[in-house]
Amino acid sequence: MASTLVDIIKKGIEDKIELILTAKYGLGDKNLEVPFQPYIYGEDSMQYQFVWGYLSYPMLFYKFHMDNIVSAKLSDTTFTVLPNACYQYAIEEEHYAVLPDFDNIYADAARQKKSAGK
Repeated sequence: MASTLVDIIKKGIEDKIELILTAKYGLGDKNLEVPFQPYIYGEDSMQYQFVWGYLSYPMLFYKFHMDNIVSAKLSDTTFTVLPNACYQYAIEEEHYAVLPDFDNIYADAARQKKSAGK
């Protein structure tokens, strides 16, 4: 995986710039180009690198494994954090880049529950 792909994704996260991703589709024999708002770049508990964010069409949150991304480029569109954005992460998952002002409500809920149990 080219480091330039990771650099483009990190730049999109840091500056809140929508990406145009080309990703493998279906059984991997077709490519699909989609506008994507990146929120988190990281590595899951199985050590697969991923990027999680919002697909403005068809309007859903989605996690792409980096192995399925063919290319990425920055668009001219900036975006803001959606109020309904929430990410439930797994134990031992690492995040290398997170969208500024993104509040992970599952992490907040876990902290509140832990402090309430004392």
